[in-house]
Amino acid sequence: MSDLIKINGVKGFGHHGVLPSERENGQEFIVDILIDTDFSKLNDEILNAVDYSKVVEIVKLEIESNPVNLIETLARRIANTILF
Repeated sequence: MSDLIKINGVKGFGHHGVLPSERENGQEFIVDILIDTDFSKLNDEILNAVDYSKVVEIVKLEIESNPVNLIETLARRIANTILF
């Protein structure tokens, strides 16, 4: 069984893109996160819960640091940081 956690509208200001103006001026990025998990084996312990504030913190940090050319690269970096 699969359960979904949605976190919508995480905002951060970054300097990603291939155009010089994107790198120089930056822009606001808005990220929606969808986490696919399984709640069937969870009990009521906080240690087993997803820390939503940490996920938001990670997303904002990744948006606001280390500019990349492609939005796909940023998305992959966000996913890898959250998952690992």
